[in-house]
Amino acid sequence: VSCVSTVAVSFVPLGLPRRIVLDKGAIHGIRKGDPVLTVDGLAGKVVDVRPYTSTFLSIYSTNMKVGVIDTRSG
Repeated sequence: VSCVSTVAVSFVPLGLPRRIVLDKGAIHGIRKGDPVLTVDGLAGKVVDVRPYTSTFLSIYSTNMKVGVIDTRSG
């Protein structure tokens, strides 16, 4: 998992975006499947990586799936 500070350059659609393009890509260590985190928690998952940009599927997308484990019950 890469830990890179990045900036969003595109939102699709505006409002509650489903896909967000970031200004970092493969040359910055971003890989397909990487989680995208903010200071508040999970924002989404990287679904496309190019040399200088990457696209992630946001948690607002109906296609987003996340596996979780409850720390209390396992």
